[in-house]
Amino acid sequence: MELMNTIEKLMTVPTLNDWSRGFLESVKEQLGRRGKLSDKQVSIVRKIETENDEDAQKKREDWIASYDEEKRQVAKICA
Repeated sequence: MELMNTIEKLMTVPTLNDWSRGFLESVKEQLGRRGKLSDKQVSIVRKIETENDEDAQKKREDWIASYDEEKRQVAKICA
């Protein structure tokens, strides 16, 4: 099952947020029991996949690397 493999792979991504991890655990269980997901659930799985693909991870790492003291100061002023 391609979708089950996708879900299992996504669950190993270390930067996955708690909501996404919980959602994936839930739909993995449902997929195992019922053998299918709703179109909306599949859409959300695909969105999580896009948000956590290699390109998104690279962008996240680049942003973290570029977040310097100047940006921290600006963020404090804005807060």
